[in-house]
Amino acid sequence: MPPFIIDQNNNGSELLKALLGTTKGLSKFTISLIGDGRAFGTFKYDPFLLSSGIVVSTGKVTDIKGFNTIDGGFDSPGQKDLSTDFGFPGNTNDSISIKIDFDADSTAEKLFFQYVFGSEEFVEYGGQFNDSFSLSLNGINLAKLRSGKAVSVNNIVPNPFSGYDPDFIYNSVDSGPANSTTKLDGYTKPFIFEGNLIPNSKNSLVINVKDDRDGLLDSVVFIKGGTLGTVRPPEIGVEEGGNTNNPTPPVMDGGSNTGNPPLVVDGGNDTGNNPPAVINGGNDTGNNPSPTPLQQKALKNGVNNLFLLEGGSQKLRFNLSSSEASFINEVGVFAVNDDQGTINGIRPGQPGYLQTALERSQVVFSALPKGDVSGSNRTLSFDANDTRLMFYLVQNSTTDQVLSDLEAGRTFSNVLFASNFGDSNAFSQVQIYNSGNNSFSLNWEDQLEGDDKDYNDLMMTVELTDTPLALGTVLQGKQEGELVDLRNSSTVQANIAVNSEAVYDNLVGFYTIDDETGLVGNLRPGDAGYAQAALQRNVLSLARNTTSQFNGSTLLAPYIIANGSLEAFLSQNPNNQFDNGPLAYFAYLGANPDKIDHLRLLGDNKFGFEDLFGGGDRDFNDVVMQVNFT
Repeated sequence: MPPFIIDQNNNGSELLKALLGTTKGLSKFTISLIGDGRAFGTFKYDPFLLSSGIVVSTGKVTDIKGFNTIDGGFDSPGQKDLSTDFGFPGNTNDSISIKIDFDADSTAEKLFFQYVFGSEEFVEYGGQFNDSFSLSLNGINLAKLRSGKAVSVNNIVPNPFSGYDPDFIYNSVDSGPANSTTKLDGYTKPFIFEGNLIPNSKNSLVINVKDDRDGLLDSVVFIKGGTLGTVRPPEIGVEEGGNTNNPTPPVMDGGSNTGNPPLVVDGGNDTGNNPPAVINGGNDTGNNPSPTPLQQKALKNGVNNLFLLEGGSQKLRFNLSSSEASFINEVGVFAVNDDQGTINGIRPGQPGYLQTALERSQVVFSALPKGDVSGSNRTLSFDANDTRLMFYLVQNSTTDQVLSDLEAGRTFSNVLFASNFGDSNAFSQVQIYNSGNNSFSLNWEDQLEGDDKDYNDLMMTVELTDTPLALGTVLQGKQEGELVDLRNSSTVQANIAVNSEAVYDNLVGFYTIDDETGLVGNLRPGDAGYAQAALQRNVLSLARNTTSQFNGSTLLAPYIIANGSLEAFLSQNPNNQFDNGPLAYFAYLGANPDKIDHLRLLGDNKFGFEDLFGGGDRDFNDVVMQVNFT
């Protein structure tokens, strides 16, 4: 089985689409997410054989997967494999909820879906700490064990030493059935939720998972995709020891089965930090032309590990699952002309191929080693002529830096292609898994010829999508394209999150530029006086989280001032010279005093900065800035 994948995702509409199965008799769905956005996500290839679906946790969902290294110790609360909570370590009573409202007509009798509950509390805190979750349909909690008791840590494991509920699977460090896959110390066998609906009325389902008193140990619920609806899903059998049998493939049709009403998400009250999803829609009266079905388009893995796009121009959604590398690697993609990887008559291995490929590439993202992957996703568009795509990985560097070095006459072996171009004896740098539904997983090995061959140095997914590009991202991924393009928008509001791992007291911000090349008046990056002119156009500078308003019809470029303020830079070192005061670094290598890359694209509108002259440790986590437009 491919590796267990969990992607953080607090987009309500995407989570709802993943959940819905056959929903005949139901309509007008609304969804609200209450709680920290890092607590919500999607999963694939789980050890419970739910196959795929959504996950809700009292901690970061991305921390659930991995080796279980601590279990069963009878110490005071505080040992942990999973994340800390969403406050200071030790904060208690994390409570995370999803609220789904919908109308049921006279034909809809019951609501069903399939789920598994897991916790880090098992088994040592049985009888002490009662992490639980509830599945409340119209105010009645129907999360029940087969014994009829509510699903909670104490009911599943009333005593740490014996008497476990028969629906419990103990995932011990030494012999747990999923001890190399998930950090959870235990979980239930798959259950089927069943609840009576109120016909001809609005119904409400609330999914809640909650810590009890110790915020350091988390609990989680997995809900199988495509099972929330009015048809009972098949049972998933589980043998003694936790082995599952008779798995059923997920139904992931977003509620579009024959006889189902179209999905309607029209808002909802959100008491947390996540805006309710809004999708206009409703029952089709036949007066509106149907959109082109997504199924007419396709993403396929073809020969030589090329990806084939069928059906004209389209968009791909990329998600970073994890990075276990010591390097900071960058992934990109470019179009080729044929199955041999030819570009404009140049074949792989011929002079000029690498530069030609990278000049037409789009950067997907960089991956910080073992860092927070929340927000590390991209949506990219491709023209109808881009029918064959080649992925590549830049080992411990960037596409911009490689192109700059190539122009200076230097050659490199740190650009690794996904394809061996027909050489059956060559080492494959990536393992590709078909996840179905126009979705694939790519697991990279970042050492030439493999080194440890663990294929977990950078793990990502790619899938076909009809989601629009995020505001401001149209240039991101192009050469020196770490920009925010608001030229076709009106005034917008943004929440900007800033995280720093630096010793320096840094300042980041944006300045306005006149075109994509970084032009400021009559000055280009690298011209004398550029840094001063650029920062005199500062529109925002910040060292911590803030909310700001950006004018429309502007093109913004990010910068960082290392260990200084804007005023100090302009007064002490306006010429941006080394050892003469605070230094400024830009997206344009020519504008930097050391002429190297100090900025990485980590996701849509997510930027990582390196604050030391010459690149320092090149960890690009000195400041991480995420811009979320509201």
